[in-house]
Amino acid sequence: MKGWFDFKGRGDRVDFLRTAWLVIPGLGLFGAPLTMMGMGGGQQAALLVFDTVAIGMGVVAVAVALAGACRRLHDLDLSAWWLLLGVLVPFVGLVGLVVLAMVPGQTRSNGYGPEPAIAG
Repeated sequence: MKGWFDFKGRGDRVDFLRTAWLVIPGLGLFGAPLTMMGMGGGQQAALLVFDTVAIGMGVVAVAVALAGACRRLHDLDLSAWWLLLGVLVPFVGLVGLVVLAMVPGQTRSNGYGPEPAIAG
């Protein structure tokens, strides 16, 4: 797996799925309980700490997910700007994730670098 915050280069399907399977459960296992603890009654300082940690984890998770999707799009010889389509058009984002996970990448070098299996 390439660097978690690496937006350059290419990532194959395995890299994309591995990133997704680390980010989604990570948010569920750690982010949700932290947010719930922050919503409960208690000391104001403790609430601030829990909320800050939960927001920080969310920002990190989004950055890691965007980097993985960006590398996957590069493997298909597409610009990362295609990610905006999934954000701006409802339902396209979900379909786009399935396509990114299923479509094989290019088996030759492209403008974003060599084939991921060869590069790393």
